[in-house]
Amino acid sequence: IVIEERARVCATCHDPEIKTGFAEAPSLTGRSYQNLVSAIQKVREFDASEPSLRHDLSDRDIHLIATYFSSIK
Repeated sequence: IVIEERARVCATCHDPEIKTGFAEAPSLTGRSYQNLVSAIQKVREFDASEPSLRHDLSDRDIHLIATYFSSIK
């Protein structure tokens, strides 16, 4: 998956401009690379009972997503 496509999937819940009903999902923009990596790794390790909250991401996915969103100011 191209990073822009993966980022669009993330933005479905994590973009404050998109009205999805997921107000509790934190925005990914405006955060540092390291902050995003740490946060995404914690979420990935969380065993969510709700399938829509699962984040099946590889280390490479996390790196690409964090790089992409940390570049947006």
